[in-house]
Amino acid sequence: MHTFQTPGETWLVIQTGAGRVTVAAQETDRTTVELTALDSSGEEAVAEARVEQNGKTVVVYLPRHRRGLFRQGPSVDIAVTCPEGTYINVRTESSDVRATGTFAEAW
Repeated sequence: MHTFQTPGETWLVIQTGAGRVTVAAQETDRTTVELTALDSSGEEAVAEARVEQNGKTVVVYLPRHRRGLFRQGPSVDIAVTCPEGTYINVRTESSDVRATGTFAEAW
């Protein structure tokens, strides 16, 4: 699990392929990110993931993996808690996305 101190204005950017993304805004001054592989190819994606804080922005980036005709891409569960009022930007190829709580803006 990754934990970042994020008091004040916070931006969250998530980019992933397949799987699930859950973002929960809570009364906190931290952002936590937990990545869980949902299949064997997801383990490699988790190992190669970039989760980092740059100023007010927390980035969760899972690199794209090539898919073959009979090969499914990796599937990863991304669970994030962040402060209420966070700006969130979630980009996925094929993931279920659920966001709960109060956000400044989401796109």
